[in-house]
Amino acid sequence: MIYDNVVIGTGLSALGCILGLIKNNKQVLCIDASNSNLNNLGKQDSKKVVFCNQGLPLRKINQKFVNNKFFHPVEIIDKYLFGGLSNLWGANALRPLPNDFNEWPLTYKILEPYLEKCETVMNISHFDDDLSKEFGIKKNEFNENKKKFFSEFIKSFFSSNVAKNKNFIYGLARLTLQDNCQISEESFFGCKDQNIFNSKDEIQKLVKEKKIKFIDNLIVKKIIYEGDNLRLLFSNNETSNILTKKLFLGAGPINTPKIVLNSSKNFKNMTISESQPFFIPCIFFGNKFDNKKMHHTLSQAQIIFKNDEANLNNTYYEIKYDEKLIDSIIKIKYSILFYLIPRFFKKRLFVITGFINSKESAYTAEIEKNIKELKIVEKKEMIKKSEKKILNQLKILEKAFSFISLRPLLKFGVFGRGFHLGSSLPMKEKGTKENDMFTKPSGEVSSLKNVFVVDSSNFPNIPASGFSLTIMANAFRIGDLNSRD
Repeated sequence: MIYDNVVIGTGLSALGCILGLIKNNKQVLCIDASNSNLNNLGKQDSKKVVFCNQGLPLRKINQKFVNNKFFHPVEIIDKYLFGGLSNLWGANALRPLPNDFNEWPLTYKILEPYLEKCETVMNISHFDDDLSKEFGIKKNEFNENKKKFFSEFIKSFFSSNVAKNKNFIYGLARLTLQDNCQISEESFFGCKDQNIFNSKDEIQKLVKEKKIKFIDNLIVKKIIYEGDNLRLLFSNNETSNILTKKLFLGAGPINTPKIVLNSSKNFKNMTISESQPFFIPCIFFGNKFDNKKMHHTLSQAQIIFKNDEANLNNTYYEIKYDEKLIDSIIKIKYSILFYLIPRFFKKRLFVITGFINSKESAYTAEIEKNIKELKIVEKKEMIKKSEKKILNQLKILEKAFSFISLRPLLKFGVFGRGFHLGSSLPMKEKGTKENDMFTKPSGEVSSLKNVFVVDSSNFPNIPASGFSLTIMANAFRIGDLNSRD
């Protein structure tokens, strides 16, 4: 059968693209490599954690998805999950800053209407703070009612006579939480999983409403041309007969470039970039607060250090406060030392999780045609540069928000730990060298007619903030552009 549009994947990018396509009643078939009937990660409101090979914690997942107790993050990214990485995320959906697009063939203004549409779909709320001022959010769009889900800690954190600084902006975390969020101490994020946005729920809804067709358990290997149509070949099914006029790839930052490489004659490898994460524990010394009140334990606040002459790229900081989770991690990692830490300090411990732009990351990965394993490349000198930058910024934040960071414990994530990967097929107006493979601003692959990349593989670089929302909004834009012809 010949379809007008086929979308590969069920993550945020695939959903965004689908929403753009069906906006003008386009016929859409969604294909996913996973078995949609499985509970992919086996995560049902549990406080249990597992550790990656760096000793950093992650919510407990089904052991069939990792090879051993201390797994490498790429093991998860490379899996076929119904809903993609929206199964793993912490519901953070902050907008990117306008200056994040300095090297893109797009501007913030072009993407802004799609950011707004996706915020509505994901039920993201804004508040009266610096972040809303930065993005020009109007007061009638604020949802102060959602403040009740945040901790007393963050209210004290913000009320400690914050010293204003032109170099950074801050505010309550922009999260994809439902208005009727159920706070639960037994849940990993302090609220029921069902209250956090997951793209697979929206995909299932569209299928139920018969707005799209859906086939699961088909792993796309490559594409071949038959006249004006594209035939999909699958690695796990040689009998499926699916052709399409247009193909939209939202298979993820590893599988999308694999499909493109397998379908191209002249290209043998690509480079995947990442926005590298960093982690540092901190102790708050500001005003007293009541930590007995139940609250969600997702990010409490978001801070962005803007670029300047000394720092060419923005740096993103999340403030995370979860006393029970921190207690359990300290017990696991430090055993009896846990009992030697005074209660005053344990109550005031919080963690900063941050990201740097992919141009500053210490890691990239090479993906080669017909080779399954990634070749991870490390640039150790980049770690030293980023460490210096972050420690200097922390000095300013410590003074502004009344805390100290435990500097010797600053740790940068290994490749893939932050799950913010992409840029293997960057968007450009035109190629910069002979046989350059890239995506056009429309999302179309330069060397593959009517094949469009809609996930982060088409990002020119990976910004420090706004990753998930930007993926979905840009995919919505590409779908919308293709729904008009």
